[in-house]
Amino acid sequence: MESELEAHCKEGSMGGLTINWPLLKKMEVHGCNKVEILFASQEISGNTNEQPLFWINQFTFANLHQLALGWNVGVKEIRHLVPSSTSFQNLVALEVEGCHGIIKIITHSTAKSLVHLETMRIENCQEIEEIVGGGDDDDDKISFPQLKILKLQSLPKLESFCSSQHYTFDFLSLEWVYVCYCPNMKTFSQGELNTPVLHDVRLQWNARWEGNLNSAIQQNFREEARGKVNEGRPRFGATGQGEPSLRRVNGAEPRSAKVGLGFGPIGPSEIGLGFRALLGLCLLFF
Repeated sequence: MESELEAHCKEGSMGGLTINWPLLKKMEVHGCNKVEILFASQEISGNTNEQPLFWINQFTFANLHQLALGWNVGVKEIRHLVPSSTSFQNLVALEVEGCHGIIKIITHSTAKSLVHLETMRIENCQEIEEIVGGGDDDDDKISFPQLKILKLQSLPKLESFCSSQHYTFDFLSLEWVYVCYCPNMKTFSQGELNTPVLHDVRLQWNARWEGNLNSAIQQNFREEARGKVNEGRPRFGATGQGEPSLRRVNGAEPRSAKVGLGFGPIGPSEIGLGFRALLGLCLLFF
């Protein structure tokens, strides 16, 4: 039984049968532009007209550790009408990039099952409004006890991680948060947050902290709305605190990863020095 699966789709669904991969640990899904739903349950759906990429049950991906979804522009839902028992309970890394039809990454019931998730990276998705879908459910606690790295980049419609006021989030291991080019992100979560080991938030090239994660995101949104440029704060290049390596399923660095190399943005003074040096060389040789 294979431990890795890579699907490059051209036509659509892989069939109407539920197939179990009990030993599958890594999966990549790319270019499924004609598929609107990636995973669905036949037991609940009952709609024979639906053609998800995979029909699943509680045993389909029992040991899946890494899931990467890239440039599936037609996909609107990752999981559709899937019971809570059918979960990715052993998932360690979730990466979604270039899936422009998705509005919400996961439901709150799916989020509660991701107790082993360590890395979440969501990038370049034009329609995403929130990561965990909110609702009018009773108060509930959602815990990501192992999540250490959260990266949200180039999500122009993202407003928050979760919009519901009913959910309390526990991020007991979260130590690295990177938010970049999310201009409409007004706050992180409407509910309560618990991030005991998080001490700053990376916002493009700046690190900031306003006492908690919500306050940091809110203050950044206010400043961006006023057109202010954050200056005078430590740059990652200057401190050597680059973005940690987020391995893709195949072990390679993601294209958008930024590693601290000790170089910050070039300022006006550096440009002036470079111009004067070039002018001096021209005068010397001509």
